[in-house]
Amino acid sequence: MSGVNMQKIVYLQIVDMYKKAHEAIRKNPAREPKEPKEITKKRWTAKKGSLAVRKNRVKNKKAYLKMLKAQQEAQ
Repeated sequence: MSGVNMQKIVYLQIVDMYKKAHEAIRKNPAREPKEPKEITKKRWTAKKGSLAVRKNRVKNKKAYLKMLKAQQEAQ
């Protein structure tokens, strides 16, 4: 099929869809409220630790890097 014919088919499907939707709204115009969804909140980012925790983490990283450097020099 050519692109023009395909576009015409899609256009006609969309027109029919909207006609059906408008008919349904005219039959029952009252809007039924949706039930609220259950949302479980997820936290993807790490929480910021206290100053003592952050300093301890940096101290441990420095010690680890110092150990790696010493091992590299020993080889």
